[in-house]
Order: sequence, then C-alpha cells, then structure tokens
Amino acid sequence: MYREITKELEKWKGKAHRKPLLLTGVRQCGKTYIVNEFAGKYL
Repeated sequence: MYREITKELEKWKGKAHRKPLLLTGVRQCGKTYIVNEFAGKYL
C-alpha cells in the first residue's frame, strides 16, 4: 500500500547526517505499518 509518508522517509534515509526518526500521530493511523514496510524494503 502506498502512503505519502514514504517519500519523506526516503528523503530522511538519504541524508548523510540524519537525526533519529520520531513518528507521531493519532491512534490507529498506520504508524507501525509504514515503519514495518519501510524497514522491510530498505534494511
């Protein structure tokens, strides 16, 4: 499933001096889902 946050996560990963990632949002909006999908694709 494509989500717009994916582009932002890809930009964050591409930075040379990136800071730790904090995802915030309301309950049940897909935060864990998107992190799991991103990790599976890029790690």
